[in-house]
Amino acid sequence: MTGASDGRAGITTGLVRRLLAEQAPWWNDLPVEPVPVDGWDNRTYRLGEALTVWLPTAEWYVPSVEKENRWLAILAPALPLPIPHPISTGRPGTGYPFPWSVRHWLPGEPAAVSNVADLATFAEAVGKFLVALQQVDAAGGPAAGGHSFHRGAPLAFYDDEIRRNLAELVDRVDVARATAVWEGGAEDHLGRATGVVPRRRRGRQPAGARRPPGRGHRLRHLRGR
Repeated sequence: MTGASDGRAGITTGLVRRLLAEQAPWWNDLPVEPVPVDGWDNRTYRLGEALTVWLPTAEWYVPSVEKENRWLAILAPALPLPIPHPISTGRPGTGYPFPWSVRHWLPGEPAAVSNVADLATFAEAVGKFLVALQQVDAAGGPAAGGHSFHRGAPLAFYDDEIRRNLAELVDRVDVARATAVWEGGAEDHLGRATGVVPRRRRGRQPAGARRPPGRGHRLRHLRGR
């Protein structure tokens, strides 16, 4: 997400300053300002020249705070490029209801064709990073769950949602064929049974029906991967 402005999701420079004053007053003298290129799951603020403050924007992003605070430190020594390193975790306070963290700032610019002088060298560096990441021992790591919006979970987890969305698209797609494709995926990319069970073809969803809260949000994340 680009063009970040102060105040998104109710998080402001003033709020960050109040949290620091209450829980980490030793950083009170450092300037605080929003980063120009921000994320969606969180707000990030520069804290002086070497630090950032990282704040989840909603409750469903909170599990990532503890996960990242643990695993970033484990991953860092095994990777050929630097990654953010958490140095402090804050608690809810001054009207902000979630845990938050302070991390080291990594200087640089978002990668783009316009600022990468040698794309081949850049691609090789990214490839080596991904290979190193895949080789890290993930024993004890978090299983797919709410912290990751169930990415990596068996496909059966999405079965009800897929069928509900197909019912809403009955006038736009061949629902029977799409359902057959969905049910035909008997195994996922790891060769495990998906748990998707064929069902009798359903009709149009009743008028006025709505997804339960949060389900559409998770689907949007799935589509964005």
